[in-house]
Amino acid sequence: MTTYFLGRRLLPIEVWLTAKDTGVTCMLVRGDETTDQLTVDSLSIPGAQREITGYLIGEGYTPIGSWATPDNDADETVRSFKHGS
Repeated sequence: MTTYFLGRRLLPIEVWLTAKDTGVTCMLVRGDETTDQLTVDSLSIPGAQREITGYLIGEGYTPIGSWATPDNDADETVRSFKHGS
């Protein structure tokens, strides 16, 4: 996994995972609407959920709520995280 955003700001973030034909994309959206994309190795949404959750917990973030599927779209899921400091 490649880090593009950590250390820059410690704002709450939303993580959006989207299933594509080529794998799963991961977009981070901060409270100020700035974004970054992370590379995930998992090829499925459930695997990417575990991968990114474990990664962010290791970086000091805490999950807020559960993963949700907006508009019941099985190809997209979102979860919020806040930094513990």
